[in-house]
Amino acid sequence: LRSRATGVVNVGGGRAARLDEIAAAAAATWGRPPPAVTGQEAPAPDTTLDLTRARERLGWAPRWDLEAGMADFRRMAEGAGPRS
Repeated sequence: LRSRATGVVNVGGGRAARLDEIAAAAAATWGRPPPAVTGQEAPAPDTTLDLTRARERLGWAPRWDLEAGMADFRRMAEGAGPRS
């Protein structure tokens, strides 16, 4: 990504995820059963990143959801490189 934009911008998926959702997505990606996660029935407060600056300054928007991002991470971890 090349840009003349300056300053800090947030990048992320655009929605908050609960810890149990993240753990389940990671487990599914690696072919494992989801772990038992307790104590977090809702996303932690204020964990969703504001993507406004990324959109305005960079023309950026998320393309992948949590599961697709996990799958891409696995491909990279296994040396296959990111998907395009």
